[in-house]
Amino acid sequence: MGSLNDGIKELIEQLKTEDLPCTRASELRVYVANALREKDISLYEAYLIKAESQTFERMNYTQLASHFYHKTSISTLIELMNMKMMSILFQDEACAKMWHDWGLEAYQWIAVKRPHYILDEYLTFLNAENNPAYLTKLLEVRAKKRRSFNKGPYHDESFPYSYCSYEKILLAGERLQEDKTISDPVAELLTEICLLD
Repeated sequence: MGSLNDGIKELIEQLKTEDLPCTRASELRVYVANALREKDISLYEAYLIKAESQTFERMNYTQLASHFYHKTSISTLIELMNMKMMSILFQDEACAKMWHDWGLEAYQWIAVKRPHYILDEYLTFLNAENNPAYLTKLLEVRAKKRRSFNKGPYHDESFPYSYCSYEKILLAGERLQEDKTISDPVAELLTEICLLD
């Protein structure tokens, strides 16, 4: 627990020294990936921290001053789709709707339009939770061992990474029954994020 406390205290200090939303988003994204790999946080805690990262990311492309310099990327669209699916798994319908709306918003500001397995039909994938054919497509991509770098990014390269195959769970008509307890250090992190200027 000591390393978790230290890691979160260090992250909080880093966030306080940064004032760019994109940098804060990146710091949180990296923290989530590392903390999940080290099993320092639960999937639910990672989801909550990732939600804060997405909020900073959204600031980056919706604030007038930054909009001219930062359009959205395919990765951003994938992250929003993944967050919507995770919200459904955690049975948080209000957040699922928010992620859906943010996905629609971000899709309007996509910087690069090129052939991509999700971008080509993003609106359908964004609503795939009740579409077995599209959930199966996502599952097939996840199952591929060899994938072309040029055809990425891939949805399992973003949160929840390989820690949760939401397509499989949704295809089975199930939801996550994970404990939603938040550890004290993660609660402190979430509180400090809310207090940032």
